[in-house]
Amino acid sequence: MPYNGVMRYAACALLAAIAGCSPFGGGGAFTCETDAQCAGGPGAGRCELATGFCSFTDGACASGQRYGTSSGSLSNVCVGDEPAIVDASTDGMGGEPTLPDAPVDAPLSATTTNHPCVADTFLASDGPNSNYNVQTSALVDGDTLRVVLMRFDLSSLPAGTSIVSAELHVWTDFDPGQTCTLYPVLESWDETTTTWNVRTTGTAWMAAGAAPPSRSTTAAATVLPAAADTEYTVSLPLAVVTGWVASPATNHGLVITTTDADGTRFSTREHAMAARHPYLRVTHVP
Repeated sequence: MPYNGVMRYAACALLAAIAGCSPFGGGGAFTCETDAQCAGGPGAGRCELATGFCSFTDGACASGQRYGTSSGSLSNVCVGDEPAIVDASTDGMGGEPTLPDAPVDAPLSATTTNHPCVADTFLASDGPNSNYNVQTSALVDGDTLRVVLMRFDLSSLPAGTSIVSAELHVWTDFDPGQTCTLYPVLESWDETTTTWNVRTTGTAWMAAGAAPPSRSTTAAATVLPAAADTEYTVSLPLAVVTGWVASPATNHGLVITTTDADGTRFSTREHAMAARHPYLRVTHVP
C-alpha cells in the first residue's frame, strides 16, 4: 500500500468511532485509493477506481458489488447503476464538484466618430428660384426669410447601432446673430438644384422654404451663435440620429431657422478652411 494510503487508512481507523470516517458505515464520504482501504466491511471490499469509493459484495446487484454507506451520493447504489461518474475531487460529501464561473463577456465600449456634412446650402425668400450651394457661408435670417440646410453621411453606422450621443459642430463666419432653431427635414432635397420653391428640379417643397410639413414641427435643438468665427457644439436628440441610422432613406438632414432679424452666417463645407466645415460627432456602440 502506498505510504499516503497507509496513513489515510490508519487515520480513518483511529477516528472511525468518533468521526464516522469509515468505508462501510457512518456519515460523510470516504474515498479510497486501494482495495486494502476497504477491508473490514460487510463483505469483500473493493476500491472502485472510477469513483474513488469502496464497494462490497452484494448478490442483489447485477455487478455483485454495492457501494458502502460512506460513498456520498452513491451510498448503497449498485456498482454499474451510477447515475453519473462521480469525481473523487468533489465537495467532500460526494456532491457535484464546484465549477469555475463561466467567463463574462466584457461590455462593449463606446466609439466616437465624426461624420462630414455632404450637402449644405441656404434658401432665400428674396431669391426664390436661386440656388446657393457654392457659397462658403450660409445665411439664416428672420427678417428677409432665409434658412440653412445641412445633411450628414451616416452610412458607416449600420442599422442596430446604439447611439449614445450626437452633436452638431458648426462654425459662425464673420456675421454672428441671435437664437437659431434646428428641425429635422422630412423631404429629400438636392444640394445643387434646391431653391426656396423647389427641393429638386421640377419638384416643389410641400411648403416653400422647407417649412412644415417639409420639416418637422418639433425642434431638435437651439443655438445662440453670438460670436463671429466661433465653433458651436449643438446636442441633438438621440431619437433623431437613431432614426437616420435605422432608416437611411429618412436622413434628410437639418434645417436651421430663426425668427430674429439679426441673422447668422454659418461656414459651409465649401469654406476654404476645412476645420470649419460642419460635421456630426456621434458616440455609439458598437
